[in-house]
Amino acid sequence: MGCGASTQPADSNAPAGTPASRQAKVDRIVDEFMDNDGDGDITQEECVRFHQFLSGDSNAKVGDLPGDTKELIGMKSADAKKKIASMCDDDDKLDFIIKKYEKAAK
Repeated sequence: MGCGASTQPADSNAPAGTPASRQAKVDRIVDEFMDNDGDGDITQEECVRFHQFLSGDSNAKVGDLPGDTKELIGMKSADAKKKIASMCDDDDKLDFIIKKYEKAAK
């Protein structure tokens, strides 16, 4: 199953073949919802807060993070975007994350 019809521009951080619409969602998730301080680095604290929000478990600690989220700790945001884009095989998870954050912002 594909995540979109268009292809990603050549100058993007996405892996080759990543649809542009999916990459825009990945960019938004990392830039708006993960890299809270906007410094371009994904920290342990940011990953824990991201997991806490999505799981609804405000007491979650680093040991509670799923393996794929733990892998993002210490990455530059550009590398985290590549990793997330390479793990995504459709838009459902990305849409879920974005909608949950948008709903909380209302």
